Amino acid sequence: MKCRSNSATCKVAVCILNYLNYKETIDCVDSVLQQKGCTYRIIVVDNGSDNESYSLLKRKYHGEQKVTVLRAHKNYGFAKGHNIGICYARRYFAVEYVLLLNSDIILPEEDYIKKMVDADEDGVGVLGSRIILRDGREYQFEKQYTTFPATAFRYLQLLFYCNGVYQIADYLEQKAEKKYKREEILHGSAFMLTPEYFRYYNGLYDKTFLYEEETLLYFYCKRRNLKEKKVNNASVLHKGGQSTKIFYNGKLSKNERYIFKSYKYVLYESICDFIHRKRIT
Repeated sequence: MKCRSNSATCKVAVCILNYLNYKETIDCVDSVLQQKGCTYRIIVVDNGSDNESYSLLKRKYHGEQKVTVLRAHKNYGFAKGHNIGICYARRYFAVEYVLLLNSDIILPEEDYIKKMVDADEDGVGVLGSRIILRDGREYQFEKQYTTFPATAFRYLQLLFYCNGVYQIADYLEQKAEKKYKREEILHGSAFMLTPEYFRYYNGLYDKTFLYEEETLLYFYCKRRNLKEKKVNNASVLHKGGQSTKIFYNGKLSKNERYIFKSYKYVLYESICDFIHRKRIT
């Protein structure tokens, strides 16, 4: 249910993952520190960086009461890395809301967190906002396949694509586009988990390393009849995934392979949902 106190007294954690690019993370943290009208803590998780990230971030925010810097001794990926921060924040600060930010996000509005909390309502599991790109354009949320057998077409398309069989991959994609509809889901660069979400889950779906976290979050909410809500009067600035570019070293094939590895869980969850719907009908 909705937090019964107002946004000024609700406890919020802002969790930020750092991987190698500490300068980007510092810009993100410093923008969060400008937030007003809310009670918050910032949890930075250095996700196994093999450079000086952890020591520099620790030194930078030494004495800043609102910021805690944690260190993971290996790169756990997006979901497990964020779950470290979520677990810490809920255990030690008893927070009610958790805002997850990519390190390349800036909060240009001083009342962003306040707007997000104030927009919560019964039945909402996840809150998102408008995302403004570096060039001033607004990011249009992606539409994903969330029902079986559309997800099976997508899985096979990725399989053939990753193995260089592009003609069959394109054919499967075109066939799915003609036959099935996509569902708009929130973007993973900035979203807030609500108290109602935490009634059922302790964190994010943790089987993936990278990609498809938003789709799996959609399934988590759907399973518990929770809604995803976009808050249209709040926005973030998305500078662009520098940490991902560093991680992949510019190799598109590696990017696609991580998507493929994650997508098997989307396929599995969509099949479970399909079976459940068949049973109740």
